[in-house]
Amino acid sequence: MARNWEANGFVLRQTKPDFAGTVVTEVDLEAILTYINLREEKGREGYAPFVTKWDIPTNLLTGTYCGEAEITDDNKHLLKSGYKTRREGELPYLTRWFEGLNKPLATRVVAICYSREQLEAEGEKVTGIKGDLILVLGGPDKDVDPSDTMDPATMLRNALGKEFGGSGHPLNKEMYIKMCAYYDKHALIG
Repeated sequence: MARNWEANGFVLRQTKPDFAGTVVTEVDLEAILTYINLREEKGREGYAPFVTKWDIPTNLLTGTYCGEAEITDDNKHLLKSGYKTRREGELPYLTRWFEGLNKPLATRVVAICYSREQLEAEGEKVTGIKGDLILVLGGPDKDVDPSDTMDPATMLRNALGKEFGGSGHPLNKEMYIKMCAYYDKHALIG
């Protein structure tokens, strides 16, 4: 029997230990899906009307690891950069990441779901009744919502539209500038 929210292939990449970004165990992914499917409330609206997000209590999780870290004098020698794609058919984008840095356990976790209508518009197979879980974000600071720290490259790709691997949501200039300042001091952990 289908649940309101199911795991999209995009989020399943995060169960691989070498994923550049938040890594979540299969056990934690199922715990997250159970948690959001048992909620009566809708969740919080994300960066666009088709996005729903939930704060996931970390005491339900056994091993969700942060996907980014602050750049310090002690770790900046581990930074790498290059052009990458998230999946086949997308345009490459310039990104940077830490190579060889251990991912710390997340102290705050947010689940991101896209509506059925948005996923279908993007040509995605949808398995949940309302839509699918597409991303889990884990952060090292319990006071900072990791869903409020979107990578500027992702923001640009979203604004370019579906044909370039984005959502088609317009760019918010103020938020983009804020995220550029954030990612000037942080990087993904590869």
